[in-house]
Amino acid sequence: LKRQLQSGLGDPEQANQIREQIQFLEKPATVLPLGPVILRMGIGARHRLELDTGGTQPVALLDAKLMGILLNNLLSNAVKYSPATTLVKLRVEANTGQTEFEVRDEGIGIAPEDQARLFQTFFRGGNVGNVPGTGLGLAIVQRAVDLHKGRIEVHSAPGQGTRMRVIIPTIKRQSA
Repeated sequence: LKRQLQSGLGDPEQANQIREQIQFLEKPATVLPLGPVILRMGIGARHRLELDTGGTQPVALLDAKLMGILLNNLLSNAVKYSPATTLVKLRVEANTGQTEFEVRDEGIGIAPEDQARLFQTFFRGGNVGNVPGTGLGLAIVQRAVDLHKGRIEVHSAPGQGTRMRVIIPTIKRQSA
């Protein structure tokens, strides 16, 4: 992947951003509380964001930078592949044993035949048209989920939007 980026992949600025994300994924993680990550997320001027934390402040030990990358990619895709002014929902729930993030949009959806390859590097769905992208965002999301020993579920159909659900097991602090 690094070799492909170094050989000149599309826009140099975008390639540099991707390089930074990949380099970060190779560094040891710093574990931080979840709360500040959610508050720093932006979604853009054309879409509405609904944040649902189930009425409680989620508390979990997660890598804040990885969660930022993960949520940024999921939210960016939700905005990028949805018509202007539509609603994008982000649900965060910390339960006993796991933390869940769910991003739901009203966008173009993903064909069943594309869902099997969705997390492969450089893969882009057949219905994306002229929407810019490199096919790396969801591969990076999958890597962040894997590093947290979690899983990701995709629920989507063409023309009916997409729901991405990330489930990460809770890591308990070791007592001194």
